Amino acid sequence: MRSIRAGIGPSKSRWIAGCLGLCCSLSLHAMSLQCEGVTLSLIDQSARANIQILEGRATDAEIEEAVQMPGNRALVEKYNQTGAANTVDDLRFALRAARDGKTPDPDLFGLGSLRKDLNDAKDLLALLDRDAERIVGGVCEHLTPYFPEGYEDEIRVFVLAGGYATGFTFDEGAEFYLAAQRIGDDPAGLELIIVHELFHVVQTTFSPLSISRMEEITKAYPVKSRALAHLFNGYLEGGASWVANADDYSGDGRTIAFFQDGQRRYTRQFKRLFVTFKAYLYQLYNDPDADADLIYSAGFMGDGPLYYVGFYMARELEKAQGPQGIRDILSKSPTVFYEQYQSLCHANKELLCFSPTTDDIIEHAANLVRQ
Repeated sequence: MRSIRAGIGPSKSRWIAGCLGLCCSLSLHAMSLQCEGVTLSLIDQSARANIQILEGRATDAEIEEAVQMPGNRALVEKYNQTGAANTVDDLRFALRAARDGKTPDPDLFGLGSLRKDLNDAKDLLALLDRDAERIVGGVCEHLTPYFPEGYEDEIRVFVLAGGYATGFTFDEGAEFYLAAQRIGDDPAGLELIIVHELFHVVQTTFSPLSISRMEEITKAYPVKSRALAHLFNGYLEGGASWVANADDYSGDGRTIAFFQDGQRRYTRQFKRLFVTFKAYLYQLYNDPDADADLIYSAGFMGDGPLYYVGFYMARELEKAQGPQGIRDILSKSPTVFYEQYQSLCHANKELLCFSPTTDDIIEHAANLVRQ
């Protein structure tokens, strides 16, 4: 999941790893694997640290080291995106309480659910120890058709223990985050999540609509920019959901089952989802009193029903143009995704098309990017 929320843009998060580690076994624990020109570094030190803490096997000094780890700092940052004002002090308090068998109320960092799913978190770490190379091989097989030619990068994958999101990223940072307790021993689910989140990194690495540019547009056009953010989210999540197509995976883990169940449910509702997407877009563009946060939550949080508008569009573009059609859009404004789909749609009346009113809003949003 990667989101652009007009007026509440995600904060910068290229954390610098400068931790000494809890002990020898919990020093910066990472494995690096190659995917064409992309190096993936899987870093699980904060997950291992938090598991040790919840098992009651950590001193205050070790907890202090844990709260400074990049993965745990990301937990703080993630929930501040919702308008909260959590701090490292809050995380330190929560981890100390968790070590002592208590769960603070409210449970800001999901440590209560982590306690219930601690074995799943351990199972995910064991899966990585056992099978990371094969899983990353599957990631490469899925993603390389969509990599721009000559693409090279070093991407860090932080494995966390805690939080409520299965996977997330921040702005243009070359890293993303996975919650071990929400995946467990589920190779198919883990591979799908890595593909989805890694494709987000590719999307925002090449997109000309950066976070800073989006912030400038939001400041200049506080109402109209919300429609652009809605379109950007549809592009980001729709493209990533198509590339990480749940139907391409098989397995019996709960994570892959969650994605497959949601995909089966929503891919039977494309027409209704298009109507909802257009209605939200119209309201965001025309109504200054529209609750943009509530609309974002309804469309792009939870199981993300509006992911499947962009999923449908990306699917049809790839049918017509192959993976090249997805690759070519990466370096263009996200509005091009909609413009190219509409061109395809006008040539094939069997597809679900946007209305002329929606086309006008897309064109106006494109002009905001060009200004």
